[in-house]
Amino acid sequence: MDFSMTKPAFGSYMGTFTIIIFTTVLFALIVLVIATSTKSSLSIDNGRLIISSLIYKDNLPLSSIDKENVKAINMYDENLTITLRTNGIGLPHAQIGWFRGSGGKYKLYLTDKTSVVSIPTTEGYTILFSSKDAEQIVKLIKE
Repeated sequence: MDFSMTKPAFGSYMGTFTIIIFTTVLFALIVLVIATSTKSSLSIDNGRLIISSLIYKDNLPLSSIDKENVKAINMYDENLTITLRTNGIGLPHAQIGWFRGSGGKYKLYLTDKTSVVSIPTTEGYTILFSSKDAEQIVKLIKE
């Protein structure tokens, strides 16, 4: 005598399908975040500093910047360490968002810690922005 197993209920197919869809969407979002995390831009227009990235957009008047202390830095030479992410993305190749570190509160747009523009604000935090053109950005802000 032969017996066969009962077919799974429809709900178990839907559960499996839901898990597969959820995992696929989550994977796609992770890939999107990783792929676009280095797509930040900085511009100075009409007396404003504008920084755009995947998650954050800053639009500060230049009067909110402590222009005398804006400088190009190498974070390793400055012994500047970032210790805590409070909101944002902290990937091995990119840090974007709000962080705390030695020296206070930071808004980071970092991909390379050796060529960074340090932009202290009068609002109690410092913006750190990675750019190969750090020196040129400093000159533009100070003008």
